[in-house]
Amino acid sequence: MNFMKMIVQFFYGSIKHKLVTNVIVIHAVLMGFVVYDLVERQSEFMQNQLENQGQELASLLAINAATPLLNNDLIALDELLHGFYNNKNIYMVFLLDARGKVKASTDKSYFNQILDDPKSLELLEMIKTNDQDDTAQMQHSTLIDSMHRIKINQMTIGYARIILNSQSLEDELSVITSKGLFYIFLAIVMGALFAWFSIRSTTENLNKIADVASRIADQKFDMPLPVVEGNDEVAKVSRAFRVMITSIKSYIAELLERETKTKWLAQHDTLTGLFNRRMFEQKIDESIKEVHEKSTTHALLFLDLDKFKVINDSAGHLAGDTLLQQIASLFESSIGEHDLLARFGGDEFGIVLRNYDLPRAQAKAQEIINSVEKFNFTWASKRFKVGVSIGVVMIDGLVGTALELLSLSDTACYIAKENGVNNLHIMDEKSESFVRLHHEMDWISKIYDAINHNLFMLYIQKIKSLKGEDDHYEVLIRMKNEEGDIFYPDSFLPSATRYSLMPKIDLWVIETLFRLLRDNTILSTITFAINLSGQSLMKDDFERQVKELFDRYHIDGHKIIFEITETSAMSNFKRVTQFIDHFKALGCTFSLDDFGTGLSSFSYLKNFRVDYLKIDGSFVRDILEDPIDKVMVESIAQISTLLHLKTVAEYVENEAILDIIKTMNIDYGQGYGIQKPFFIEKLLEELKA
Repeated sequence: MNFMKMIVQFFYGSIKHKLVTNVIVIHAVLMGFVVYDLVERQSEFMQNQLENQGQELASLLAINAATPLLNNDLIALDELLHGFYNNKNIYMVFLLDARGKVKASTDKSYFNQILDDPKSLELLEMIKTNDQDDTAQMQHSTLIDSMHRIKINQMTIGYARIILNSQSLEDELSVITSKGLFYIFLAIVMGALFAWFSIRSTTENLNKIADVASRIADQKFDMPLPVVEGNDEVAKVSRAFRVMITSIKSYIAELLERETKTKWLAQHDTLTGLFNRRMFEQKIDESIKEVHEKSTTHALLFLDLDKFKVINDSAGHLAGDTLLQQIASLFESSIGEHDLLARFGGDEFGIVLRNYDLPRAQAKAQEIINSVEKFNFTWASKRFKVGVSIGVVMIDGLVGTALELLSLSDTACYIAKENGVNNLHIMDEKSESFVRLHHEMDWISKIYDAINHNLFMLYIQKIKSLKGEDDHYEVLIRMKNEEGDIFYPDSFLPSATRYSLMPKIDLWVIETLFRLLRDNTILSTITFAINLSGQSLMKDDFERQVKELFDRYHIDGHKIIFEITETSAMSNFKRVTQFIDHFKALGCTFSLDDFGTGLSSFSYLKNFRVDYLKIDGSFVRDILEDPIDKVMVESIAQISTLLHLKTVAEYVENEAILDIIKTMNIDYGQGYGIQKPFFIEKLLEELKA
C-alpha cells in the first residue's frame, strides 16, 4: 500500500512530474492510435491485395485451362498448375469439370473426386446461382477461396479454384506490429526526456500563475496576474492568460446581458414594454394560487380599444404603434404599482387588479373608460378619439385556470363591445351572460363531436304537390348523443350560428346526402331540398367546396333544390345571386324560404332567379282564424303565379289548413298535417321493400 502511494506521489506529487507523466501518456496513446491505424490500414490493404490476387489468378487459370479441359488433356492441365507451386501464398489449386469433379490439383490425392465438403459446396452454389459474375469468393479461417468459371463460347465447362493462405499476411502484420510497438516505446522515452528537461526550467514560472488559475477555476477574476518577464512560452502563457481573463470577463458580461435581454423579450411586448400574453398567463396562475392560499380576491380586466383599426388604416401603422404606446402609458398610470398590465397583441390589453373586490374593480374599470374618453390622440395635426370596451372577471377561485379566466374576460369584453363604445361588462357565474356562455360552449363542444364522430342525423319531410306533380323532400338535421338522445335543430343551431359553425354543418348535410344518393341509386328519382345558411353563402370558399362535392359524388343538379332564407338573400344579394347563377348552370333550382318575414318587397323578385317561394309558416299556421294572414297568403300566391314561381305553404298542421290552401292556387304544402319528419333511412327501407 505504501509502495503504491510512493509511486503515485512520484508521478503526481509536483507539476513537473504530472506534466512528464501526461506527456508519456499522451505519446503512448497517440502513438498507439497511429500504429493501430497503420496496422489496420495495412491489414485491409494486404487483405484486398490477396483477394484481388486470388480472383486474378483464378481468372487467368480459367482462361488457360479452357482448351485442355475441353479436350480432357490431363497432362496439359497438370503443367498449368506447375507455375503455382512456388507461390508462397497458394494453399491449394483445383481444376474442376462442369460437374464439380477434380480434373487437376496441386494435391494429386483429389484427382477425379467430387469436393463435397460444406465450404466447397457453398462456393460452387454461389458461382452457379450468380449469372452476373463469373467469379465467386469466400473466406474461411485463414484461407481465401476464389473460383472462376471456365467457359467456351459462353458455355461453362468447368471451374478454376485457387485457395490462398493468409497466414503469411498475418506473419507480416505481426512484424509491422512489433516495429510499431518499438517506435511507441522509443517515442515515449524521447518525449519523456524532452519534457523532463524542458519543464524543469519552467516549473518555477508556472507556479506563479497556479494561484491565478485556481481563482479562475473558482470563477473569481479579481486577483491580479503576476507579471512574468521574458519571451519564452511561460511568459507568453502569462500574457495570454491576462488577455484570456479580460476576454472571459467581457464574454460573461455579454452573456449575462444577452440572457437578460432574451428573458425580457420572452416575457414582454416589444412595442409597449408591457408583459406579453404568455407572461400574463403565468401571473394570473400565480394570482389564482394566491387566492387559494390567502383567501383574497383579484380582478381580471380584458380591454379592447374601439376605433383603433380606423386610425391604424387611415393614419398608418406608425401612428397605430404610437397610439398603442400612449394608451399603454395611460393604462399604466391608471393602476397601482402592484397591479399587472399586459398587451396581448393588436389592440387588446389585460390588467390584474390585485386585492380588489368586485365593486372596487367595477369602479376602476369605469375610471379607465373615463380616462380613455378624455384622451385625444394627435397625429399629423389631426385629432383622433378612441374608446375602450372592458370585460371584468373576478379571480376568486371559482374558475380554475388562467386560460379559462382569459376566455371569460374576452367574452365579457365582447358583450361590452356589443353594447356600444366605452362600455364594461362584468362576467360572473350568476350572470345571465355567464350561464348563456356556458350553455353555448356546451353546445359548441357537442357540435364538434357530432361533426367528428358522425353524430348528426339526416331527417326528411315531404313537400307534397297539390297539383298532381311529383312530391319532393326537405332535408332536415337532428343531433344525437352517445346515449342515443335526439336533439332538435332549435337546441343547437343558435349556438352554431353565433359561433360561425353553420358552414361546417351545411357542408356535412350536403356531403352526407350526396353520399347516400351515390350509394343508393333507388333515390335517383327523388328531388331533395337543402337549406343553406347566410353564413355559408358569405363564406369565400363555400361555393367552391359545394361544387367539389357535386363533382366528387357525380350528383345530378336537377334533383337538388337549395333553400335560401329571404333575410340572407336580401342582406347578401350580390353574393347570393352569384351562387344561384353558378349552380343553376348545373341544373339546380332554388327556393326562397320564410318568405314574408323580411323587409323586402315583391319588386326585387323580378330580378331574383328563384324557382319556389316558401310562404313563412307564421302566416299559414293561423290562416283559419286570422283574416290578415289569409290575405297575405293569397297575395303571395297570386304574385308568385304572375312571376311564374311555384309556391310552398309551410306549417300545414291539419286537414282544414290543407283544404283552404288548395283553393288559393298554391302548388305545394308541407307540415305535420301532411307528414311528420322522419329518418331518411326509413325512406330507403320503404323503397327497397
